[in-house]
Amino acid sequence: MRCACTAAGTSSASAAPYWDSAGDWANARNYGAYTGVGKLKGLPAPKYLLEKMPPAPVPGENLTNTSSYTGPLPTQMYRVTSKATASNGNIVVELQSVYLP
Repeated sequence: MRCACTAAGTSSASAAPYWDSAGDWANARNYGAYTGVGKLKGLPAPKYLLEKMPPAPVPGENLTNTSSYTGPLPTQMYRVTSKATASNGNIVVELQSVYLP
């Protein structure tokens, strides 16, 4: 897994989706890697990726970024993508959520 704070884990509108790369999933973290939660009985461990998204404007603020802008700073968001495979390998589920700290 790449750290959510590295350039490699940063989303780009022109690049292929971060979660579509097989290489990224090969290096993804297993469910419970940091929490100590045990494996799910009879299932391969779900994996997850963390992705640093481009900063988003504060709700209600102008989308234009000018040198005279004095409003609140843009909000940093992260996308969490998880992927789980059934024990027979025939079913794959991917879920995404955006986290706003």
